[in-house]
Amino acid sequence: MLGAINPGAIEHLFINGFIKHGVEVDHFDIYDRYIASIRRSIGHKVINKISPSIFYQSINRDLLQFVTGKTYDVILVFKGMEIFPETLGKLKNHTILLANFNGDHPFIYFFPGSGNKNVLNGLPFFDAHFSYSKSIVKRLVAEIKTNAFWIPFGYDSNVSAPSSIPGVTYGGNVVFIGAYDHERAAYIDKMKNPLLHIYGDEKWKSRNFRRPFVQQAYQGRSLYGSDYKDAISNSMGVINLLRE
Repeated sequence: MLGAINPGAIEHLFINGFIKHGVEVDHFDIYDRYIASIRRSIGHKVINKISPSIFYQSINRDLLQFVTGKTYDVILVFKGMEIFPETLGKLKNHTILLANFNGDHPFIYFFPGSGNKNVLNGLPFFDAHFSYSKSIVKRLVAEIKTNAFWIPFGYDSNVSAPSSIPGVTYGGNVVFIGAYDHERAAYIDKMKNPLLHIYGDEKWKSRNFRRPFVQQAYQGRSLYGSDYKDAISNSMGVINLLRE
């Protein structure tokens, strides 16, 4: 499995599910290695804006070294923004099936982290694609001439059931839980709901100097697992913003 290992990564659900069914899983982090690289300095962040491929080079080199001498039944890539198409071609020599799961749109990128040219140019290299969208599956089959399959959204049955008793942290509040982006912040800022609490990454604080309401609403942390469920269960209301 090639993907992320951070607490909010969907990869954990797949890993746990595979292990539960007796599948031996090997994992190589591609996303968090990239994030760690660009966070080293402001200069690295500037370089990333101009040419992120510079940071992908070491990831691809280390990945190919990692699979040297190994053969897998399946290599499953999550999205794959960090992997060069030529690297995918070499990975095919180490597996029976090269598959891709993309939680975003493989053709249209609505925000910087949703895709790039590596995702688009890498599509023909995969033996199988998995998507949350039936329309995306149809487009993959029609345009890429590949195998594509629909997997609906699910949930983690290992997370404990939430408490139904209102808590002091969430009770009486309206919550939004999710990663920052400009459109979400602009929409929430228009609401000006004094009861609103925002949970997500630190960009909600650092990128909203002109939106003091959003900064005040931000609670300084993300929510995962049982904390996520508790917030939904015990709050007065939950806002869910659907992207285009």
